[in-house]
Amino acid sequence: MSQISAFDLANLKIIPYQEISQVQATQEDVILTIKNLIEKISDHNEEVAEVLSYFPENTPFVRLFWYRETVQISIPTIYKDEIEGINLYDVSPTPSPIKIPIKWLQYSLDWSRDQDPQKTLVTGTQVLGINAEKSSDMKVLICPLGLSNNYIKSIQANQNELKDEEIPKGKGLASAKYLRYYPRPLLPMSRVEVGETYYIKEMILEQDPRYNSAPRYLLGKLNQNEEISSHEVLPNYYIRQHYQQFGSQPFVILSKEKKDNGFKVKVGLKSLAMVS
Repeated sequence: MSQISAFDLANLKIIPYQEISQVQATQEDVILTIKNLIEKISDHNEEVAEVLSYFPENTPFVRLFWYRETVQISIPTIYKDEIEGINLYDVSPTPSPIKIPIKWLQYSLDWSRDQDPQKTLVTGTQVLGINAEKSSDMKVLICPLGLSNNYIKSIQANQNELKDEEIPKGKGLASAKYLRYYPRPLLPMSRVEVGETYYIKEMILEQDPRYNSAPRYLLGKLNQNEEISSHEVLPNYYIRQHYQQFGSQPFVILSKEKKDNGFKVKVGLKSLAMVS
């Protein structure tokens, strides 16, 4: 087989998008679809435009967002999921697997050592092939791996004992043990209302790369004891206390008070709230 050149999706992060100034001004996300990207680059880079054309044109492919006083750019990343398995996910607020046939070619993880383990950068890439509909022509892409925070910490903690030949790499698809679950959108406390009922489905140990915070909680919202939606939230003192005392027993939002840059939300055990 002839040598196939690969397009690194990371190159999509260095394009001087006109929308950058818009995000700077509004601090609101801008999402570009495949169609948007092809319209932007087809005149001066037909080869990249052709690669992108292998994806459905409405696929959310680049997101510009405001984070830590600067505009950040996210691109499709490989994550795992309890139901969907391992997939290449788009950049929508609730990422979805990009539904195209994929051939997993090879993967490679890497790290850069630093005297401060917390500054050791751990990265990973996956090389994959995609085919256009009804075509045998394959395009090769290099995509980022969404690495598990537990794996990153294990590398940082043992970096002095690690040898370069121990860097995970190989043919096919990277193991799920290296990957994190796809990021789900967080429910801000400003959007919960007094009287609403939730229960804690699980405590999530993985960190969302966009919300570099402590472990989060996955909540199920209830209506007449039936779950109607699922949300992740950042740590809250009262929710944390409830989880430690009552586990997954439902709780009610008792009060919500504006405090500084956020909201102070108090919760109570639903059974006790109903009695009172």
